Amino acid sequence: MHPFFARDFLEVKIDVDRMIHGKEVKLRMTGGKDAGLPFCAILAAGGQLLASSDGPEGNIGCPVQPAERAHFNEMLKTTALTLSDAERQQIGAELDRFAESILNARKRRED
Repeated sequence: MHPFFARDFLEVKIDVDRMIHGKEVKLRMTGGKDAGLPFCAILAAGGQLLASSDGPEGNIGCPVQPAERAHFNEMLKTTALTLSDAERQQIGAELDRFAESILNARKRRED
């Protein structure tokens, strides 16, 4: 998790296969849809769903494609309380570099 996140978010990982009620938690976060993994949800302190990785084209999973990265950025923009635009842009730039390395590796395997 990026250090900037710690100011606004508490990371909780749910293992849907090994944790008691893990599948039920995932169903609650996805609205009962089979969203695939990884799936990310941002909740308010009271448990209300504020944003999820269910983007316009489905679950963004690990956001690699440009539309997936844009959705992840929007999740941060709409839910972070103290994250500045500059910090969000820095996170976006780091995500872009990460995504490009994955896309390049996939392309090399296809060639």
